[in-house]
Amino acid sequence: MEPRVIALIVFVLAAAALTIIFDYRGRWRVVYAFKPLAMAGVIVFVLIAKYPYPRYRAWILAGLGSSMLGDVFLMLRRKRFLEGLASFLAAHVFYIIAFLSTMAYHLHFGTLLPFFLYALFMMRILAPYLKKLRL
Repeated sequence: MEPRVIALIVFVLAAAALTIIFDYRGRWRVVYAFKPLAMAGVIVFVLIAKYPYPRYRAWILAGLGSSMLGDVFLMLRRKRFLEGLASFLAAHVFYIIAFLSTMAYHLHFGTLLPFFLYALFMMRILAPYLKKLRL
């Protein structure tokens, strides 16, 4: 493994560990610095890694950027919960697209049907409690 990759892994792990430690201690200003730095390190890792699928890398980077944006929204003094939630939703959509972009076959409706039915079932259970988040 290249020395720069090892250094980047150590950086990301250290930033993540410091985020957890200082979050536990309530030292928010330090968390505000290290949490985005950990995600930035992961983004740099994806940028320097070698991928056989350029579209996969692009979608993963979009997902990581959206995840980082979601973290920042949730860290703001005036909480931006809905914006953070939307950012994480977008990130998951990007990750799904990345996964699907590497598939050699197409999904059939029958494959997706159980997931669709499960989503409908969960929506039926949760809908009465969602209030403003119903959409």
